[in-house]
Amino acid sequence: MGEEVDRVLGNLVRAVGMLEGCPELSMLIPEVRSNIVYALPNPRTVRDVAGVEGRITVVNGRPKASSYPRFGASWHMARLIVEEQV
Repeated sequence: MGEEVDRVLGNLVRAVGMLEGCPELSMLIPEVRSNIVYALPNPRTVRDVAGVEGRITVVNGRPKASSYPRFGASWHMARLIVEEQV
């Protein structure tokens, strides 16, 4: 399970880096901000879903994550992912 956790977090960190490196994306981020999540295979709880705590916003015309991704960070998005698995 440790390898899977590392893979999910690593992929999510890379994805956030790609988003932050694309200034054109800032025009698509809504005023309420945005988020991105990535789940372990067959997630059962919100703790099986990693996301950006505090969301992704725009700073100086560029997308900017407010924190590093971690498991259980985005309760709302994680709940949607977990409900889809049921």
